[in-house]
Formats: sequence, C-alpha cells, structure tokens
Amino acid sequence: NFSSKFYQSKLKEGKKAAVVRDGENQYEDSAYRHVSTFLDALLSDHVHIRSLMAGIGMRGENIKPNETSCAPHISNIGGVFCDEEGMHYPVGGPRSLCHALASVIEQCGGRIISGVKLGDFLFDITEKDLANDAKSVASAAVAPVEQESKDNDEKKEEKAKAPEPEIAPPRCIGIKLASGKELALSRNEDDGSVVVSMLGFINTFIRHFPSLVRSTYGVPVGLPALKERRPLLTILVGLNGNAESLNITGADYYRLPACSVALDSIDEGTGERKCGEVGLKQYPTQSPPSQKPVVAQDESQIVEKEEAALVRGKREKRAKPDNSETEEGRRPPVRFVPGKSWIKISFPSAKDPSFEERHGSDKSTCVVTVEAPDEFVTLFEIKPQIYSQVEQKKFQESDAARDLINLVKKDLIDVFPQLEDKIDGTMLRGPFFRGLSHNPERYAARGIRPATKYPGLYMGGSDITVGDSFSGAMVGAWLAANAVMDYTGFQRNFVGRSITGDLEKVVKPPKKRKEESIAVPFTQKIPEEDPLPSPAIDSSNDESITPENPPGSSDKPSQDEQTEST
Repeated sequence: NFSSKFYQSKLKEGKKAAVVRDGENQYEDSAYRHVSTFLDALLSDHVHIRSLMAGIGMRGENIKPNETSCAPHISNIGGVFCDEEGMHYPVGGPRSLCHALASVIEQCGGRIISGVKLGDFLFDITEKDLANDAKSVASAAVAPVEQESKDNDEKKEEKAKAPEPEIAPPRCIGIKLASGKELALSRNEDDGSVVVSMLGFINTFIRHFPSLVRSTYGVPVGLPALKERRPLLTILVGLNGNAESLNITGADYYRLPACSVALDSIDEGTGERKCGEVGLKQYPTQSPPSQKPVVAQDESQIVEKEEAALVRGKREKRAKPDNSETEEGRRPPVRFVPGKSWIKISFPSAKDPSFEERHGSDKSTCVVTVEAPDEFVTLFEIKPQIYSQVEQKKFQESDAARDLINLVKKDLIDVFPQLEDKIDGTMLRGPFFRGLSHNPERYAARGIRPATKYPGLYMGGSDITVGDSFSGAMVGAWLAANAVMDYTGFQRNFVGRSITGDLEKVVKPPKKRKEESIAVPFTQKIPEEDPLPSPAIDSSNDESITPENPPGSSDKPSQDEQTEST
C-alpha cells in the first residue's frame, strides 16, 4: 500500500527523515502535485465529472484543485468508493465514542482532565539557561561579517563548509494551564515520560509555545512555509419534529464553490479541448489571499458570455471587473453569502438510531458549518500564515453573530424548505482552528512528522495525515505511538514490529463490565418487515410456518428463487 508506506516513512530518524523520495511510490509523487494536474489529464472530456471528483476529494476545505495536494484527494475518494457499507456513525454520537475511550484510559491507570484552558508547554530549563541560549543565538545572527582579503578566500570557504554547532533544545515535560496550574511529568529522562500533542502544528508551536523557546530553538523544518486553514464556525439549530416528519436524513449537504464547473475552451482549427480551471466561478469574496481583489459587475452576464463563446468554439476574454472601489493588491473581504459561500449541513439526530429513545420523538438537531468571516478572524501574513480570533465582548450577542445566524438560517431554509417554521432555537460556536491547509507544501515539509526536535515532545493527529478524517487522525495517533517507542516503518513492514503488535502480545484487554458496555441507553429496533422482497410461498404447501421453519426454508426453491438464481 503506497499511502501506508508514505506515512510510515515519517517514522524514519535522522536528517533525511520524514519525506525520502525513492521514485517508486506513486502516492508520494502525487502528494507533491496539484489535483488539477491529474483531473485535467484523466477527465479532460468530462467537465462535470471533473468537478464532481474535485468535490468528493476535498469537501472539507474550501480550496481549489490547482492549490490542493493530490494525496488527501486520493485518500478521500478511496474512503468513499472503496467501502461498500458507506459511512459509519457511532450509536449515541461522538459522545459515546469518547465515553468508551475514557473508560479504557481510566482502567489502564490514566487520568482525564476536561473543562480547562491550555497555556504554554513546559520545558526542563531554567530561565537563566534559556536567556543565555537566546543571547547566543541572537549574537550569532547579528554578528558582523568581517572583510577578508583575497589571500584568505580558501580559509573562508573551509570555514563556511564547517557546520555551526546547534544549541540542543530543552526537554518538554508538560503543559501549563491558563489558570497557572502546571501538569508536569517527571524530570527523569530514563522513565520514558513524554508529551504527545494532538492540537496540530500551528496550535502547538505557535499558539501554545513559549515565544522565547520558539525563537531560540526554532520550529519543525518546513513549518514556516505552510499556512493554516481558514477557521470554521458552527451554528447549532434545534428543530421541532423528528427525522421522519421533517423529511431529513443522515446524508450531509455540501456546497463547494471551489469545485464549480470549469469553462473549457475548444480550438476552432484543431478542435482540441483546453481544460478550464475548476472553481474559477467562485464568488469573489471567497478568493484566496494571493489573488488581487475582484468585484464582478454582473456575474450572470459574464457567465453567459463565456458559455456562448464556448459554443462558438472560442473563449472570449473575460470582462475586466470594476476595481475602483477596492485598494490595489488588497485581499477582498471574506463574508458569508447565502447560496454561494462554502457550507456544510448535517443532521446528527437523523444519523443516531438512539436519539429518539434518549431525547424524545419531537426534537431534531442540525449543525451548519461555515467559514469564519473577517468579522470573526484575521489573517496574519507571516511565516507560517495563521489566523487569529477577533476579540469581541459577549461574542454570542454581537451584531456580527446575529447577522451571520440570520443569513445561515435563510440559507438553510432555501436548501431545506420543509424546515421553515420548524426552527426552535440557534446557537453559534467557534471559531474552530482545523490545522494545516491541504497544499503540496504540507506533504513535502520534512518537519511534519511525529518526532520533533524537542526531546519528550511528539505530534499526532490529522496534521500528519489527512484533515477532516477520523481514520486520518487515528493513523496520526498510531504514528505518534510508534515514534514514542522508536519504531520505524522498516520494522513495521519487514520485521512486523509495531505498537499494535506489541499490544496484542502483552496487554490484556480491559475487563468488560455490563454497565460500561453501552455508552448511552439504546434498544436496537428490528424492522417489522424485511426491506428486501421475501420469496414467494406456495399456497399448496401445507407445512406450518414456525421459527424453525421460516418462509422459504423448504428444500424446493420457489419460482421466484429459481428466476433470481438464473
């Protein structure tokens, strides 16, 4: 499996760690390329299928195919089409899964602390030593370059070849809470105590790292060249009525402006089709920061002209928008526009078979996820590019929050008209920071791996693999556990040694208790009627129908069974 080998290569140690191109891993080669390269080559004559594949491959982030790495695209498409059973949802929702994991952690001697705000990571170094190291790094960075004569050129070259001694980073021993309380491990390196961060690379090394430690010892290799995904907001909607009366299902609804249908052009002379850009008709306020501001005069007229030109076989030059009201080079504001902006709508109550038993049959829930507008977050053009939450007092009562909720409700009713007059209440939550953007630079960065330059600190989670994926986060955690045990991909593939293999040999499964076997109250309902058509029963057969002799259990097949077999 090429993808497994690629991610297991992140367990390698040494300076050539993380990404080591061997020229034989197709998944690895695709990770450094954009999706549009493959879509245009494989689906050049199918413009709508090209857009559909772009949406299925990257529905969780509003990023166009010409900016997306092909690796997560392949993984997401494989997850959709390779599983015949479809998507799974835990009974009781994510809460039940957390309950089951918490039970195992506590039975193994672990402790869970919730409801706290995190501060900065703790390191085994005194303030005096840290100040000295910071002074040494600063003096080396600003040391004046002496002018040397031509006779000393050879000595200068030899001195340049000699590597400068690196200052060893301190060991991570825990984390400090916002309240000032410290959760520290043992300072003895021999006991094997480590800190595993599942917060993501931006949150760990930028938001929860002491600034002096970060500036003195640095961040993972390649992280400054990456950028953070735009944070998300969720609007929780309470509905009156159950899933059946509201005609809602467990299927999620996505609107993906970054995957809008491309406008291909056809050469009049040769008849050759030139693939257009998927996501080109994206709403102007959703443009990436690197593009110049675009203000469409009339989007419908522009699209009509381009489609007419496509029919004639020649694509006309796109009308230039009027940019008189925008500053040159300034990124256009990002706002939520009903009917056009990126959105995800899901109904958790329709997915959970135990919801009615726990909460009654007259209520349903809906979760609407949108990108955080500029009123809530601010983009900082630094290295790496990150977002910061706009400080607002009484966040839920702000005018921006009320306006956004009203726009989202309007959009929700436009998509699901049957929900009009069924909304019982709404609540805004966020912004939520979702980690690194899925561009090729993310998968080429050598420092995006479980082991870090700081002893005792390891990284896990979906930043190492694929975002917006539960299985991707689990693989990231598995890689972190193997890195803690100092296992490599070679040992996993050729020796069969890994953290899961060790657990199967030495760890006994936790004791199963009756009261802990079910996370939430749930009585499985058996359908009264089989959804599949039952075989026809010969009325001339006088045999009685019993549990031991169900319909169709006769040795002689019925006419319908013979037809179906044929």
